[in-house]
Amino acid sequence: MDQDITPELAKSFGTKVTKGVIVAAVVPGSPAEKGGLKRWDIIESLNGKQIENVNMLSLFLPAMGPGSPTTIEVIRDGKPVTVKLTIGSLPR
Repeated sequence: MDQDITPELAKSFGTKVTKGVIVAAVVPGSPAEKGGLKRWDIIESLNGKQIENVNMLSLFLPAMGPGSPTTIEVIRDGKPVTVKLTIGSLPR
């Protein structure tokens, strides 16, 4: 399960980022994996909108809908990275 970044977690990840969501897992074969999202990435923004916590992310993603192209700004290994992917649909 993804979780909010905290000051303690930010320190352990070697970043000063205090808002965002830590990616705890990426499902093999998922749009996230195909787009290049990795475990332990810290999601900072989604299509230019700051993501402050898990609740905000869980509201934005479903509203976008399957097939929507998405740009995600993450912190990976202390450095900013841009990930581009297409939103998928949940399996039934």
